[in-house]
Amino acid sequence: GSAGAISVTGDTVRVAGRRECQLRRAAATATFAVWEQIRTALVAAQVTVDRRLITSFVGYERALDNRGERVMRQATSLRSGVAGVPWRSIPIDSLTAVGYAVTEPNGVTTYFAPDLSVLVSDRFIAEHCLRLVAEDQRIGIAFDPTRNRRNVPEIEGTIWIDRVSKALRSLDFKYVNVSRHEETLGGGHVEFARLPDGGGLVTRWKIRVPEVLTRYGAGGALREGNQVAGRVVREVHETGGLLSLVRSGSDTLWSNPALFIAGSVVDSMGRAVPGARVSLRGSGVPT
Repeated sequence: GSAGAISVTGDTVRVAGRRECQLRRAAATATFAVWEQIRTALVAAQVTVDRRLITSFVGYERALDNRGERVMRQATSLRSGVAGVPWRSIPIDSLTAVGYAVTEPNGVTTYFAPDLSVLVSDRFIAEHCLRLVAEDQRIGIAFDPTRNRRNVPEIEGTIWIDRVSKALRSLDFKYVNVSRHEETLGGGHVEFARLPDGGGLVTRWKIRVPEVLTRYGAGGALREGNQVAGRVVREVHETGGLLSLVRSGSDTLWSNPALFIAGSVVDSMGRAVPGARVSLRGSGVPT
């Protein structure tokens, strides 16, 4: 059958074509029922993007230490504009050919994340095995690449929906079939919200990738014949954002709950400083 089709043999269900995943009939039925709910919600989010709603959001870029734990540098900006998706993936056919991480001859690696059009494509399903997962308040589909994709940089992760409302909740993914550093430190997290009319929005997102350096022996010069001493992580780069407001004309369709910071300003002796003014670093907003 064609890629993405479901065929039944005995008590197992498998996706035909290039898929190499097998599920028991009951598990397959439940898995694909949930996947159709997720796909419907993803399509609704795509339609929302096409409505060209006006949004306000905080975007940031930061560099973390080589463990991805401590922020070393950060730049933050407040932005407004037509609603879109936080990133655009390359076409699914290109992802099939080159994978989700491409290293140029100069050693620079470009990482790709799946946008909505990739996640709802038949090709994505044909190249990933699906598995049903559940928690108290949410259910989801975990996905990982098929065995015939093991030599291509790929992603694995989970898409979650609310157990009751079936609204999209979040997407988590990481890079696989890459170096140990990239698998451990690279990946992304996306959160969604549902509009009153049923549309979907990306409300929070972040993507992390490590900056990996190659250490050479024999003096460290990059010349042929040097013995490679190993690859190390210099730092971890993170790009992300937080949606604050969505409008259609003068109507507010969605707003993020306000964030509050409380505290006090003291001098070097621990005494309160009356009348002090502070600002959130990187936002340019005095408080």
